[in-house]
Amino acid sequence: MYLLDTDILVGFLRKNQDAISAVGSLRSHGMNTSSITLHELFDGAFRAHNREKALSGVIALTNSMSVLDFDTECSRFSGKIKAESILSGSYPGEIDVLIAAVALRNNLKLVTRNKKNFEKIRGLAIKIW
Repeated sequence: MYLLDTDILVGFLRKNQDAISAVGSLRSHGMNTSSITLHELFDGAFRAHNREKALSGVIALTNSMSVLDFDTECSRFSGKIKAESILSGSYPGEIDVLIAAVALRNNLKLVTRNKKNFEKIRGLAIKIW
């Protein structure tokens, strides 16, 4: 099963053909996203020129998959990821740490194009779309 990162969902909402194809091929394998990614999608929608259209797109898209919450166990994972990445000099940023924690906590492969930020997180499986 997969956890879809923000970049693939933004691509899907913007009608990027690569993202649409990737989402289509993943549907039968179980698609999830995180409440952190949902935050990023809503942030973008509220700042969009056509806010109502953007908001309805986010709602429709996320209603078609499971949204996994950031829970106490995710906090433990994210604390470990952040500490290890800062100590090794490869800190990817707070949001990416939180998204990676949701993937690790739920034993999901993260679907992203953001290889640079995620590839150094120990134990995180990624799939480039």
